[in-house]
Amino acid sequence: MPPPAANNKQRIITIYVLIALGFAGLIGAHEISGPDENSDLTLPFILAAAGTACFVAAGLMARKLMRGSGSR
Repeated sequence: MPPPAANNKQRIITIYVLIALGFAGLIGAHEISGPDENSDLTLPFILAAAGTACFVAAGLMARKLMRGSGSR
């Protein structure tokens, strides 16, 4: 079993990766969306939803990490 410091470092790296994926999803959704109103919005919507979900997951992990380290 890894020591708690290594586990926390791995969680912090995971949080940064989720934030990067969130930005990538939102930027990708913006880049592939069509210029007119009649273009298909399914794929940009899916990418934006995935990016938002990554931000939410990163926030929840950070909250859990802060609560876990504050109780010790």
